[in-house]
Amino acid sequence: MMDFQKIELYKERLFSDKFSATFDFVKENWRTVLRFMVYLILPVCIVQALGMDTIFNEAFLAGLNSASGDNFSDSMIIRLVASYGVYIVCLIVGTVLITALVYGLMKVYDERKNRLAGLTMAEFKPTLLHFIKRTIVLGLAMIPIALLIAAVIVGIAALLMLIDPMVMSLMLLPIYFGAIALLLPLSLASPMYLMDDNLSAYGAIAKALRYGFSTWGGLFGILFVVGIIVQVVMTIAMMPYMVVVIIKGVMTTSDVSTSGFVTIGLQALSYVLGIVQAFGMYLSYAVMYVAIGYHYGHVMERYEGVSVERGVNDFESLTDNNKDDSHLFDALNKIDNFDKL
Repeated sequence: MMDFQKIELYKERLFSDKFSATFDFVKENWRTVLRFMVYLILPVCIVQALGMDTIFNEAFLAGLNSASGDNFSDSMIIRLVASYGVYIVCLIVGTVLITALVYGLMKVYDERKNRLAGLTMAEFKPTLLHFIKRTIVLGLAMIPIALLIAAVIVGIAALLMLIDPMVMSLMLLPIYFGAIALLLPLSLASPMYLMDDNLSAYGAIAKALRYGFSTWGGLFGILFVVGIIVQVVMTIAMMPYMVVVIIKGVMTTSDVSTSGFVTIGLQALSYVLGIVQAFGMYLSYAVMYVAIGYHYGHVMERYEGVSVERGVNDFESLTDNNKDDSHLFDALNKIDNFDKL
């Protein structure tokens, strides 16, 4: 691992340099990232796949009942709501964990002498727990902002609908892209808040908006290109699962009789592939967060000169404050005063 040149976090970079830094980090540290993801994310994926698989099963059964004219049973509605609840909770937990994990590893990589080589969970645990707490705090701080943005969008849409439904339909696309333009800079809030303990949650959000809009084109560019790549990865991870789910649905809604062995086998296969799909999704998130992290480093170096400030602090730490060496100067003073004895 030490054959790789260290990738500095706080450094101004062109688009191509940010792209290279992202995948150089992944290339150098993929074993460590994957190992910690297995520890933290895989258990979430196991439960999440169960909820997702149940959702699809109940959806197919609901479609079958609807086609036959039967009403939804209370037990089916309860199972469907419970499955959605399990899936949403797992998605929230998984997102918190992958965010804290990626930015925690990037911080350790930047500050640790051996980077991520030989990093153990015991050594990483304090940073991880600290970042998990701050990720949760930031998420809670984001809720009022998300509700406000949603209320503004709904209000604009309702007003346009009252004016003219045709105007509303024409304005849907601008509203959609306007929301994306606003939300994109907010992606910097996580590294802003997690990497700087001196910032409050809303202070990090404000700084993310300020610097995010200042570098909006660069942020959009790196996320667009990296997003295409990770979307391909997510699609590859999802395709086998969707194929099996469709086969299960066709068998469920058809009159063709199947043996219990085939049914159980398909159920087990869809569950395993659901775990693979969920893990692939979080793996894609990890790559995206690394890209955002290096854009954050570019922004902080460009506007605040973090590396220069750190260099000054490191230089000041080199000054000799060791009082144990004072006896050497006392000896010199005695020599200077020897002729006065």
